[in-house]
Amino acid sequence: MSKPLQENHLTEGPQGPVLLGSRCEECGFKAFPARKICPRCYSDKQAGAALSRRGKIHSFTRIFIKSPAIAETPYAVGYVLLEDGITVPARLLCSGEDPRIGLSVVLASGSTGQGPGKEEADAYFFRPETEVEAS
Repeated sequence: MSKPLQENHLTEGPQGPVLLGSRCEECGFKAFPARKICPRCYSDKQAGAALSRRGKIHSFTRIFIKSPAIAETPYAVGYVLLEDGITVPARLLCSGEDPRIGLSVVLASGSTGQGPGKEEADAYFFRPETEVEAS
């Protein structure tokens, strides 16, 4: 079995993978990854928070340089604005259509290839909503 590329960022929920962040108990600010101190009000009263699985591509770029963790090139990475208002960095897997700003996407997880120690590694990424509905 492969291990997560990043610890404590992802869990499995009843409808699929869920990103784990934090929510400030003082001001309600949500953050990803989870924080010990709120970046808005500096409170240390933080609780774990499951984040929305859906969002829209906020920005992206294509990378043409091979990565040890990603076998194929080019690949797309970007920022996804989640439905709960938080922006997260992510790899974008768009096999049926090109990524574009405003495209509705859904969280997914799987193997990225190899991690730093050459072992299989699991990570999160986003796929177009239309590809998820079709599968």
